[in-house]
Amino acid sequence: MVGLGVDVVDVRRFAATLERTPGIVARVFTEAEIAAAGGHRLRTVSLAGRWAVKEAVAKVLVDTRGMHWHDCQVLTGDHGEPVIEVSGSVAEASRARGIDRWLVSLSHDGDMAIAVVIAGARSVRSAPEGDAARSVRSAPEGDAARSVRSAPEGDGARSVRELS
Repeated sequence: MVGLGVDVVDVRRFAATLERTPGIVARVFTEAEIAAAGGHRLRTVSLAGRWAVKEAVAKVLVDTRGMHWHDCQVLTGDHGEPVIEVSGSVAEASRARGIDRWLVSLSHDGDMAIAVVIAGARSVRSAPEGDAARSVRSAPEGDAARSVRSAPEGDGARSVRELS
């Protein structure tokens, strides 16, 4: 894992922003994202969730100068899951940090949308020597370690192993 980003969006506040500044939708979201949100009553909720994902990606990348919101798309996968597609400035920033894939979880509850984004790299780089590297190596063999090793073979289990 290269990075982790989390963001929470208050849907009512987001809706008020859209009302005050309707042009923000075209500035921040691509045509594909707007179409995926649709014209249905949950459009604002869908866009708020997508905004949370974009913000979580920005937190992973840390230095967002020169990046364009359209270069990070939150699309819908074959099974309805959110999928992050990066291009241009966001793809360049991702490569600079060694990121070559993105995992995302998105949830809505009441007036809140939350996104958790994990940035991964297929090739594992050496961890720098320091407290963080030592704490990972010296982690105790407890229930959590056993549960990861004994995870059933499936997409989730492969994702966890590939990221570590």
